[in-house]
Amino acid sequence: RIGDTVIIEKGGDVIPKVVKVIESERTGKEEKFPFPQSCPVCNSQVFRPEDEAVSRCINSSCPAQLKEKIIHYVSRSSTDIDDLGPKIIEQLVDKGYVKDFADLYFLDEENLSGLDRMGKKSSQNVIKAITNKGKNAGLQRQLIGLGIRYVGERVSQILSEKYSSMEELSNADQESLEAIDEIGPKIAESIVNFFKQKSNIEVIKKLEKAGVKLYRDTKESKKRILDGKQFVLTGSLESFTRNEARELIENLGGRVTSSVSKNTDYVIAGKDPGSKYQDALKLNIDILDENSFKKLISKD
Repeated sequence: RIGDTVIIEKGGDVIPKVVKVIESERTGKEEKFPFPQSCPVCNSQVFRPEDEAVSRCINSSCPAQLKEKIIHYVSRSSTDIDDLGPKIIEQLVDKGYVKDFADLYFLDEENLSGLDRMGKKSSQNVIKAITNKGKNAGLQRQLIGLGIRYVGERVSQILSEKYSSMEELSNADQESLEAIDEIGPKIAESIVNFFKQKSNIEVIKKLEKAGVKLYRDTKESKKRILDGKQFVLTGSLESFTRNEARELIENLGGRVTSSVSKNTDYVIAGKDPGSKYQDALKLNIDILDENSFKKLISKD
């Protein structure tokens, strides 16, 4: 309630999470939050699962949801189509040019040049980014972009290593998914339910028709010289962004975690490393500078 005293803890890397309300601290002046009974954008019914804190709009065609889904799909961790900003996406959805992810690949310069602040050159850059980055993002990044609940960067990596294509994954049953290390019943059920929905399958077929790469490209796969190794990144690197270093490690079979533990194999320390550097020293974990890391990944 407004005015409550609560206990919080760090959830994930940074975001604080409310753990408990201290009801004994209440004075009676606290106010209850007026949660909406319908979506403020499309006016559809909202639903709150019994064991969850979040109320959700249940209309899959809700324009607000579609805009956020597209923004997620083009984000750096997914297809990385950085020329498509939120303002452009908002206009594309409002004008009806984009009704799902796949519609992005059927846009033309005429669609884009009619938008606010979009000239011919800008339109060409967007089309180029969609074609070069989006179509060639690969299976793992496309899985992130689809927005399957509980399927983030780590789970998508595991799935793209186990299954060679989106089609193969879509035919997997819950039992076979649960048999994969790190995939529990909740994640498995979410994946199976996603591919059961006709609308999702139709979008995937449209992506295929557009020439989007929905498979693991074995010709381009590198030797997995970091198989089973766990890394932690700290400080600023000169040759890579944090995301580029993470992706490189994962492509070579390694895993990047957010905190140092006894299971960490290497800490890669750039300029101005933080407390993770000290944690590595205490646990006697190998610390690599940028050059040492480059030598490690260049081994035959």
